[in-house]
Amino acid sequence: MDELLNDSIRTGKFDACVVLDISSDILNDEFEFEMAMRVLPIKWRNKVMNKKNDSDRKKALCNRLLQLIGCSIVCNIQIRSLEFDIIQNGKPILVNQDINNGIVTFSMTNGQNFVAIYLKRGEPGSDIACDVGIDLASAADLADPINLELYQDIFGTAEYESLQLTTGTELKRLFAYHWSFKESYTKYTGTGISCDLKVIDAGKLEDFNKTKEIDRIVEGNHMTFYSTWLNHTYPEMVTLCQPKTLHNKFPKLYTICLNDILSFIKK
Repeated sequence: MDELLNDSIRTGKFDACVVLDISSDILNDEFEFEMAMRVLPIKWRNKVMNKKNDSDRKKALCNRLLQLIGCSIVCNIQIRSLEFDIIQNGKPILVNQDINNGIVTFSMTNGQNFVAIYLKRGEPGSDIACDVGIDLASAADLADPINLELYQDIFGTAEYESLQLTTGTELKRLFAYHWSFKESYTKYTGTGISCDLKVIDAGKLEDFNKTKEIDRIVEGNHMTFYSTWLNHTYPEMVTLCQPKTLHNKFPKLYTICLNDILSFIKK
C-alpha cells in the first residue's frame, strides 16, 4: 500500500492495476464491516446489502471500497468529494476532475479471491482520457473440461481449435486466458458479455507462467492486452486492455490486502 501511495503522488501519468486480496475473514467482524460500510454513499450501501448472501455482500463492499480508495489516491481527491456518473452501456466514469492533475479513467472487476481496479491517469493539463478495461478469470471457471463444447459459440475458429488441443489443467488455464481477454475488452467498451463474444477474437493463444503482452485488432480497434497470473489456491488471471500506442508499457501491478484498505479508511 505504501508503494502505491508513494507512486501516486508523483506528477505525470499513472498506469497501474491494484489487486485486492479478499480472502481474509476480517469483514466477519461486525464492527469492521459497519466501519467499512460507512465510507460508501447511501445508495451504494443499499446495493451491497441487497446482495443475496453474505459472501456476495462482502465482495460487493470490497469492490466499492477499492473503487473509492483507488480513485481517491490517483485523483488526489478526498473520498467524500469524488463524483461518479454512468455513460452509454452502463460504464462508470469519474466526473468533475481537475485537468491539472490529469484525467483518470478506471475499470473494475471481481474474481473468486480478488477484486481489482485498472487506473490510468493522463498527462497533467490535457483533457484527453484513455478508456481501459479489466477482467479477472480463474482456472477453476471451467469446472470440467468436458463442458468446453457448451462455450463453442463464444469462440472464433482458431480460438476453439487451440482449446480443443489442450487437456486437463492446461485447458482450464487457457480457457481462463481467453475468457479474461474477451471480458476485459467488454469492460473497455462497456457493453458487457451481452455482446457477441465471438467477434472479440484473440486467435490462437498459448499459456504462460507469469505475464504476457499481446496486440490484437478487435472490431477495428488496435488494442494491447496485458495478462498476469496471480498466486492463489486456484490460480486467477487478471487481464488489462487499452488502445495500442507507441508509448505503451506493461502497467504496474500492486497487490494489497483488506487490512491495508481498513487502515487507510481509519486514517
